[in-house]
Amino acid sequence: MKKIVSIILCVLLLASCAFTGSAAEEKTPVTRVGSKVPVVLVGGDGDKLVDENGKEVFRFLDLGNAIGDTDTETIKESVLNVVKPLLVQGMLTGNFDPYYEALYNEVSEMFSDVLLDENGEPRNGSGITDARKEEMRVALSRDQKNYTASGTYELFDYHFWYDWRLDPLYTADLLNDYIEQVKAVTGQPKVALLCRCVGSNVVLSYISKYGTSSLYSLGMCGVVGMNGSEPMSESISGKFSVNLPAIDRLIYDLNALGYLDLDPFVNSTLELLAAGGMTNAALATAKATIYRVIVQGATSSLALSTFFSCPMYWACVNAKDYEDAKLYVFGPEGSEKRQQYAGLIEKIDAYDAAVRQKLPALLEEVRDTVDRVCIISKYGYQLSPVCESADVLSDQIASVYSSSFGATTSLAYDTLSDEYIASRVAAGYGDYISPDLQVDASTCLFPEQTWFAKGATHSNWTKGENALLYTVTTSEKVLTTADTEIGRFFVEDNETGDWQNMTAENCNTYNWDATPEAQHPQGFIARLRAFIRALRVWLSQLKVIIRERLASKN
Repeated sequence: MKKIVSIILCVLLLASCAFTGSAAEEKTPVTRVGSKVPVVLVGGDGDKLVDENGKEVFRFLDLGNAIGDTDTETIKESVLNVVKPLLVQGMLTGNFDPYYEALYNEVSEMFSDVLLDENGEPRNGSGITDARKEEMRVALSRDQKNYTASGTYELFDYHFWYDWRLDPLYTADLLNDYIEQVKAVTGQPKVALLCRCVGSNVVLSYISKYGTSSLYSLGMCGVVGMNGSEPMSESISGKFSVNLPAIDRLIYDLNALGYLDLDPFVNSTLELLAAGGMTNAALATAKATIYRVIVQGATSSLALSTFFSCPMYWACVNAKDYEDAKLYVFGPEGSEKRQQYAGLIEKIDAYDAAVRQKLPALLEEVRDTVDRVCIISKYGYQLSPVCESADVLSDQIASVYSSSFGATTSLAYDTLSDEYIASRVAAGYGDYISPDLQVDASTCLFPEQTWFAKGATHSNWTKGENALLYTVTTSEKVLTTADTEIGRFFVEDNETGDWQNMTAENCNTYNWDATPEAQHPQGFIARLRAFIRALRVWLSQLKVIIRERLASKN
């Protein structure tokens, strides 16, 4: 019955979309050239870092290779250095401090070139390259009259490069200086300001300090500025969890994206464990015994030995997790670690007061004073499988709720309920429900200026998204989702960046079975069926392995 109701709702929604489209004016094509308004682009955290001598010391794209190239003996030695104090001092004497210290030392050595000091400032003169600084300088020194034949501005003309580790409030001052220089050399009173990922933390800091008077428009794609990034926020605030169905889904996604090539036997083993409920029992036992003492101390060591010496990543912690995160990472008020990291804490508290706590007012200011707004929320994936929000619909890093500024969504493997959809259709909001029945855009802060791209991951900024951001934010007239050839909901190829407006036929982009019954079966009979089904698949994969081993021996 439920399936029949869902099909009927889909037909009604598609019919209403088709009717609306036939009555609309000709759609505005998307482009990346021809703007009369200069575009300032604030990217995320992917740019490489160099030391004081200009030698490259860190780049996210190279991190996987660096870890993969580590020799086996080095890995064994590091593991032993951590395990010994855990087992000897920790388990036997109850003193886990040597374990925490060893964990920090081993991990921080891997990230030594990216870590900031205890005041949240760079070590060894590290930062962005001179080439990036020169790139910005050259852009500001061009003869604007002869820059392009048409005298217009393109998407990447004014790319604001910055050290993505630093305090967003400090970087906001640099962004303000850059915007003022762009206005001066172009003779334009305002700029189109675009951002993605942690660039939104910089932009919101800029608006907090300097307002919106210099903004012709604002474009945001895959941002973490509203509700933070749940994996980052929850991982350091005590919301660590192990979700085997989510790990299984992640493996399928990474295989499909070309990042992994795991044997099907691994997948089937995880599915079997999940269906049998083994991890739930193991995690419950651990939480009741050694979980808190080990995990809370380990959270601090891991956070401060990786990216949470950086104020920018603290800006990705949401409001409800912030105080818990400070407790887990720095300990209670008056602790030795709070004193040690007083400079860093001062910076992250300043951001909390100036931006995080004032976010509703800042967003209202944008809504009231900036006419041209383009928000792109990407989805089609889940969040990290080791945080409590693993099942949330997302782009792998930020939930749709966060990156869309308030959309209502189903879980990653589910759809909105038939009752909810029926109520929204009856209230006149049927056009805001996605064809895959997973997103209701009507609850967004900018419902007419928020687009949803299904299939593209957080870290991949595609040509379709670029063109849409550019078109909407540089247009002479105010554009909404009804005006552009890319509709409110579209499906995007993560590799090519090609897009199609979403329909009931092309909306299923998942690499795994996206049904709640498959992910979390309810009731004994359903769980038993799931376990038997998983066991059957696991045995078939085991047979393949045995057969291949026997064949190789012969």
